[in-house]
Amino acid sequence: MKRFRAPWGRCLVWMSILSVVVCVVAAVSLMLVPHPPVPRAVAFWLHEGAAGLLLALVAGAALFTIRGYTVTPDTILVHRLFWDTRLPREGLLSATVQTQAMEGSLKLFGNGGMFSFTGWFWSKRLGRFRAYATNLNCTVVLRWEKRTVVVSPDNAAEFVREHPELRVILSGGLNPENVAEAIRVVHPCAVDVASGVESHPRKKEKSRMQDFIAAVREIGLPGE
Repeated sequence: MKRFRAPWGRCLVWMSILSVVVCVVAAVSLMLVPHPPVPRAVAFWLHEGAAGLLLALVAGAALFTIRGYTVTPDTILVHRLFWDTRLPREGLLSATVQTQAMEGSLKLFGNGGMFSFTGWFWSKRLGRFRAYATNLNCTVVLRWEKRTVVVSPDNAAEFVREHPELRVILSGGLNPENVAEAIRVVHPCAVDVASGVESHPRKKEKSRMQDFIAAVREIGLPGE
């Protein structure tokens, strides 16, 4: 059993601060603004009721914050504020260290930055997926046959090494200069590269592709 922290990335810190400030200021303003000349019940819902909903939104988002993860022999536990979400390891096909895996994602349902990135999202790269993340720059993609999950443990490489039965694929932020060190740390069975060998967006550079392949061949893929 291995426990991992879920540190907040800078993006989450600032989005949470901004969201809380906006909700609290709006709630206080609603309660201080004089009631319009409408029935008392209507005025209550327009002011105190709306203010209460804003504060409830903040409290509800806090309940779903991610405190960390624990990998057990049969389950990955996502620790919330007062409960755990269980992800069974049975049927897990791959664990991929993929930097900024949620980049370009569209939120379908859930929380997009108040205390966590949780809920259902969609992206061209991952399709529809579930997120339990706090740091967008340090993410791991878990794939089952019919679902994909993104988490953000503090030590992504160590997290995937807790699943020795899986095919570990290293992806995101790789280039000819860092791929060898990344392989030494993660021990993947495969690596995936795109922008790291481009001279311009969507334009691959032959020499960088050759350098990348040479670096991988020199160190080898110990996870094979």
